[in-house]
Amino acid sequence: MNKEAHKLEDALTPDADARRVDVTVNDGEVNMSTDLESGKTAFVVKNEGKTTTNFEVTRGDIDRKFIVPPGPGETKVLHVTLKSGKTYTVYSTNPDDGKRTKKMTLNVK
Repeated sequence: MNKEAHKLEDALTPDADARRVDVTVNDGEVNMSTDLESGKTAFVVKNEGKTTTNFEVTRGDIDRKFIVPPGPGETKVLHVTLKSGKTYTVYSTNPDDGKRTKKMTLNVK
């Protein structure tokens, strides 16, 4: 069995069956829509800042973030299945110290 086939990697393009949400991160700031539809969602995260910044979506026991955060000028895709009627918290995170620098609430219809 090929071990490489099971290696986890960050996505670079959205899955065809996912709803696209464009996100920009810029040195601790996050810009995106906060009212979203339920279902499989592709957060297309573009780092417009000068430092590497992670993007994190959490709710209860769900905590999704990039394995390798996007560096300056990079774009990556984080897939999350959002549940109807739930709220999620979004953070931008400094990968050097793990400090969460921006917090937003997502409302899912």
